[in-house]
Amino acid sequence: MKENNIEIVETLIRKSFDQQRKMIILLKSLDEPMNAHSIGAVEQFNEKFSDLQQETELTDKILVAQLNPEDATGTISQLLEQRNLLQNDVIILMKKILPKAVSAKSLMANEVQSIKNGRKALSGYKTQIDHQGKIVNRAS
Repeated sequence: MKENNIEIVETLIRKSFDQQRKMIILLKSLDEPMNAHSIGAVEQFNEKFSDLQQETELTDKILVAQLNPEDATGTISQLLEQRNLLQNDVIILMKKILPKAVSAKSLMANEVQSIKNGRKALSGYKTQIDHQGKIVNRAS
């Protein structure tokens, strides 16, 4: 492997480290009690995490194209091993958080359905005129 290529590979691996760490930080922030998160916070998390996943995927594709497995010894090998450990940490956190997220999603869906049912029930109390949107003036 050429010296210049080694530097490129090391830079890509370090960039991948940074992206993996950011994912871990985001996942840990979501691991807080789910009732502390608003819908907006969850949507913001989804957007940031999706962006990070795409960036990491692109970085990894470039890394694989630059990496020659036979020459991946010494520092490169150690960096790749550390990167794999970070990826495992991301997977472990996702497995831990996924059931909580599914549960929170179910709760939110249930609450939305309850609100819709409540609106339907309240609309049953309207008079026929209210349904048609007409105003009757009995004084005339």
